[in-house]
Amino acid sequence: MARSFMRAPGPTATSLTRRAAGPDGREVVFTAVDVETTGLGDGDRTNELADFVRRFPRSHVQRPAAPGAESRYLQVLTEVVADERITLAEAAALEACARTGGLTQIPLEHLHRQAFFHVLGPAVSTPPAELSAIRRRELLALARALGVSDVVDVLAPLAEADLAAERKPAGTGYLKGWRIGLDPADSPTLAPLHKLADQHGASVAKVLTKTVRFLATTTTGTPAQAKARDLGIPTVTPHQAQKILDEAIRAADLVAFERREEQAKWEAERAERDRYWRHTWKHTEDPSAACTDRKSVV
Repeated sequence: MARSFMRAPGPTATSLTRRAAGPDGREVVFTAVDVETTGLGDGDRTNELADFVRRFPRSHVQRPAAPGAESRYLQVLTEVVADERITLAEAAALEACARTGGLTQIPLEHLHRQAFFHVLGPAVSTPPAELSAIRRRELLALARALGVSDVVDVLAPLAEADLAAERKPAGTGYLKGWRIGLDPADSPTLAPLHKLADQHGASVAKVLTKTVRFLATTTTGTPAQAKARDLGIPTVTPHQAQKILDEAIRAADLVAFERREEQAKWEAERAERDRYWRHTWKHTEDPSAACTDRKSVV
């Protein structure tokens, strides 16, 4: 079952906006800045909004903010993330807007989440695995910049898998179904065998069973070798193991070549049949075609 992309956005910004009563009972609006941000060095300023949000007070108790502060901030934020890129100047402007409105961490997090889903649009119903690798990386970068942690948790593993797939050399699958043993598995001498097996679809067994083709080893008298003898698994040197794999790959490559030749031959024969039957059908089902051909001959 495909994992859903992410749950719906949190509460709307206006649900957090309210005024408070002062000590004398009269209604007042709090616009004071809670944390001073002057004096920040260039190294402290980034274009990731999650960084400046951490400098705001955090409380699960709703704190009073300036009227319309959330809606104004969301409007500016929506315009900023429309191109899915946030500059340092835009980040500074958003921080100033948040401080002027007296916002705190929790409402800012909700607003950033809403902005992300605004960018996502109809793709919210698309499972992340069905998005393109490029789109996943773009959305991951935006989610990190906005600090939408649950979205990052969904997209980060997929993006890492995409990068791993790009780094992995193209394989042939010639050794699919093969299981080989390496003793010790982390030996640098056996690393080329491990790489060759991965490239062509073979797997390196973590536990020796009768399905293992051979055990390549650089040591003697190990428990793995004793188990291999009990199971009747051949124990070979790295050179012998390389030779076995190379021969199997060459044999599989020859079979694949012959199969491609047969496929090409069959497709050529089918094309010839198609040309014949199209010609026959043309004169049988379309009499005007025959008249045209006779005129061209004359």
